[in-house]
Amino acid sequence: MSRVCKTCKKEKSSEHFCAYHGSPDTLRPHCIECQKAHRQTRDWQGWRKGWPYKGDIRDAEYLKDRRKLFNESGNGWWWGQSGK
Repeated sequence: MSRVCKTCKKEKSSEHFCAYHGSPDTLRPHCIECQKAHRQTRDWQGWRKGWPYKGDIRDAEYLKDRRKLFNESGNGWWWGQSGK
């Protein structure tokens, strides 16, 4: 018996799919390979860490992104101010 994976849209045999724990006769909609890839992207230990820009705070790309953010949402000076 074969099924089509919802993620990769490939037709694979039923042995490439896991069964639900509560209902072992029902197969999951995503193949084992796609589930494994999805789990790896959610793993926080594999995320890129550190400063995303090449230079320091004078980096042109950083300043451009910062300016765009501040133009969209302000600089946050009102945070913590009472509503008097």
